[in-house]
Order: sequence, then C-alpha cells, then structure tokens
Amino acid sequence: MLLYTLRWTKERLKFPLYFRLKGNADITERSFVLLNGSSVSFDTYFNSFCPLKWSLFTELENVKLSIRARGKGKLTIYVRDRHQIQIERELEFDSIDTVLDIPFPKSESLVYPELEAKDRLEIQKLEYHTESPKHYPDLTLVMNTYRREDFVRSHLVDLKTFIQFHPDLKDKFQMILVDNASTLGGLSESFLSLIPIREGSEGCGFTFGIEKVISQQKSSHVCIMEDDVEFDPFFLERLYSFLALLKPEYHKSIVAGAILRYDSPLIQHEIGKEFRGYYSKSLLKNKNLSFQENVLQNEGFQFPKNGFASWRLVSIPLELFSEFGQIYPMIFHGYDLEFFLRSRAHFLSLNGFSVWHEINDYTREKWFFYYKVINHIILNLIYFPDKKNIFLLFFAYRVLLDLMLKNKKEELFWFRKALEDVFMDIEEFKKRSINDILNLKIDDHSEISYFSEWKYIIGLIYRIIREKSGLRKKFQSILPDLKISPKFTSAK
Repeated sequence: MLLYTLRWTKERLKFPLYFRLKGNADITERSFVLLNGSSVSFDTYFNSFCPLKWSLFTELENVKLSIRARGKGKLTIYVRDRHQIQIERELEFDSIDTVLDIPFPKSESLVYPELEAKDRLEIQKLEYHTESPKHYPDLTLVMNTYRREDFVRSHLVDLKTFIQFHPDLKDKFQMILVDNASTLGGLSESFLSLIPIREGSEGCGFTFGIEKVISQQKSSHVCIMEDDVEFDPFFLERLYSFLALLKPEYHKSIVAGAILRYDSPLIQHEIGKEFRGYYSKSLLKNKNLSFQENVLQNEGFQFPKNGFASWRLVSIPLELFSEFGQIYPMIFHGYDLEFFLRSRAHFLSLNGFSVWHEINDYTREKWFFYYKVINHIILNLIYFPDKKNIFLLFFAYRVLLDLMLKNKKEELFWFRKALEDVFMDIEEFKKRSINDILNLKIDDHSEISYFSEWKYIIGLIYRIIREKSGLRKKFQSILPDLKISPKFTSAK
C-alpha cells in the first residue's frame, strides 16, 4: 500500500519544503537528475517520514522505501530527533530498482533518505509504502467558490494530474464544486460535479456540497477546501493512507490541514486554533518549516482541549454530520468553530497535509467585521450562556481595541449593525445572504454626536446581556433543523 510519494517542485521558493540540494541538478516533473558529486536530502516538511503521528493514531506496522534510479550513486537512510542524527543504512549502487525496509521508531523523529551521485544519477521514483493490508476510503473534495474562476480551473488541472497518476483512486475520488455565482459553466471532468447556486443564496455554500455528498451515500469522508488556495494535489496521497489506517478509536476524528503563507511559502501561518471564549488563538504560528526543528515540533503537536481548525482544509468523516447535523447558517466566519463546539470533535494534524493561503485576504474588507461580531455573539449566546465574563471580555476586546482606541468609523457602523441584527426575526436571520450586507448603504451617523453613538451602542450591548436567555433560545431553535435523516449511514 502506498503511503505517499516523495515529491519535488520546480518552484525555487519552495525547494526547502521538498528537498535540500548540494551541488547541481536538472529537475523536471517526472525526474530529478543529480550531476556528478551532487547530493540531495529529503529531510523536509513534505518528504521526510514522521513516525510519531502514524504510530499514535494508525495501525501502521512497517514502512518501506521504494526507489528507482539510473546511474551510480549512494543511498543513506537517516533518523533525526531533537538531539541527534543517526545513519541507519548505507547502500552504494549502479542503478537501483528495489524496496527497502526503513526504520519506524514510533517517536518524535524524522526518517528520510539522502542520495549522492557518483556519476550522473537520475532519480525516477521515491515512495513510502507499507505491507498493511488496508483499502483506501471513498473521499469527496468539496470546494465552495465565488467568482474565482482562474483559481478553480487551475485546481482542476492539478487534480486531473493527480488522478492520472493514481488510476486506482479513480473510483474513490470525486469533487463537488459549489459555484455561488453560477459563472463556471462548461467545466467537464469525470470526477467533477458542479452545483450552480444563484448569487446571493442564503447560508454557507459548503452546506450544499455536504448535502450532495450525503445524498449519494458513497463517501465515508468529505475533504473541505477553500477555493483561493494553492496546493500540491499529492497531499491527497497521505490523507487517503492516513484515513485508511486510522485506529478505530480515531475514526470520528477530523484531520486538519496546516495553513502556509502564500506570500512566504516556507512559513506556516497556523496548524490550528485554540478557542478562548472571546477570541481564537493561532497554534504554532509563523513557524518556518524549512527548519527541521519546526517540522519536529509539528510532528509532536496535539490539539488542546479547545483546539480546532478553520475549514480552509479539513477532512471530516460524514458520520459526524449524521450524528450532529449540518452547518449552522453562518456566513463567512464562525461556522467551523460552531460545528466544533456542537460536536466536540477530536482533531488530528499531519505533516504535509496543507495548503498555501493568502493571510487576511477578504478579512481586509470592512464588512467582514460585521460577521466577526454577530457570529461570535451567537456562539457565546448558544454555548456560554452562564459565563458573563467571557461575553463581556469579547465586547471589551472588540469595542476598546478595534473601535475606540483606533477610531475606526466604518467598522463602527458594522459593529452597530451587528448588534442590531442580533434582535432580528429568526426566519429572517436564516434567509440572510451576503448580498444583504454588501448592498447596505453605510451610514456613519455623522449627525449624531460621538457620545450619543456610543451611548446607543452600549445600550445595545446591555440589552443583549439582559435578554440573553431569550436570544439563546432563538438561536438554539435552529439546531434541530440541522439534523440529518437517521436513515443515513456513512459509507464504509
């Protein structure tokens, strides 16, 4: 069974995530040619084997390295931990096509090969395998998009390439694309299902995709990914093998993808988040993954009690939706956190399961502040009704830091609007769309004194706290509607 392929890239900025080169090489998509006297090491984020997570959470028992290379060279297998680097095996060869046992230390370490060219050496294949007799699960990738046609078309090319490399997964992979602007007509791939949605439809676009997956009753897992990311499609290899090998007690776990920075490709923005009531703290933030010590730190990382991950890239067993229901009708912000608070799902991370994403892209838009405020209020009302300190800390954090100290007038409008909309009718709330917000005319209340404006806002905050019980019941009333038919059972 293939665990995953050791990959390389032609993008120089990303070299340190894939390999470390000493000397010269000719690199193509299919081959890596080392010139005489040069060497390449795969002690990297994408290509080292990190045994700890596999030993803790899967039934993996052995690991092998499949290698095919043409020319004279030397292969060295290393094991590195936080304290030392050990040579486990050395082998000189004149062309090679074999499968070798490699160490599986079941500890926080990196296992990796290094190749040295004694002449011109063409590396044709490097793969991690196992003899574990498991079968890959059926997986559906759900992507929610809005007017990002170039991103989507590029993703389809990458995914088509992946399927061509893995014909054995052709019947186990499909993609559902939720097109929220109905601008992607004409797309045709054997693995693709397109769901065009009228622009301005209410709710979270991922909901439509998940409903489609559930209705098909084929997949056991849904991989949710945002549209405006860059990714190496071969992350699917390690996801497939990791899911196939999970121990029974972790079958309901969510596998979280790390978020790397689009502007600084070596930097991990976060591996996940920790919810602290009035804000969420990024975990393992701004780690340079070209450093092995940071890759090891990722390997040793486990999510804390209130740890979760944003849905830029996650793999969720459909069984969780069957048990806890669909996505709460929040737009843009908070639905991933709400689902965690409702399900209390366990999260796992896996080195190499990641995407590059532009940090704070749409959050630069002033209207996004509206969703951050109202959705966080709703979360506090539903899940922390008796913790006034958390609720008040949230408001103090938002009001004092983001508004009063920085004198942000436009954000003040969105803050006021969010507070007012907490009191809207629940049916109206469920039918909201992004267009309802984008089409609002911004009123800065310039005719009202600064003191009167803040008096009005503080009055709204006080009213929310005073009417907390009734508001909680109102927003909780949506939860039963999210339940999925009990007839559904996830595919095995």
